[in-house]
Amino acid sequence: FTTFTRQHKCTRYLDDGHEIFKTALKIFNGLSLKQPVRLVGVSVSGLVKDIHQLPLFAEEKKRRAVLSAMDQVNDRYGEFCITWGTLLNRHHHTGVISPAWKPKGVKRY
Repeated sequence: FTTFTRQHKCTRYLDDGHEIFKTALKIFNGLSLKQPVRLVGVSVSGLVKDIHQLPLFAEEKKRRAVLSAMDQVNDRYGEFCITWGTLLNRHHHTGVISPAWKPKGVKRY
């Protein structure tokens, strides 16, 4: 296996998992992969609690209200009970590398 890392420092503070996902996806889409991928990890660092300013525009206020409601539901009922519609197709793969305990072939789902 080959391990390599890429990183990106955002110019502003983020408290939105969807924005973090889009940033990670931008990094991933910029890669030129020569072989299948076994594992992808995303790490977030430099976290600061409650470091945002009040939203100025109605659209941003609505987005923050939606994020807060999603967080409350997911905290109560488990992660990904509610997610963004753009993330619904994230598990549609044609195949994956077989796990170590099943070394033959590709597991399809």
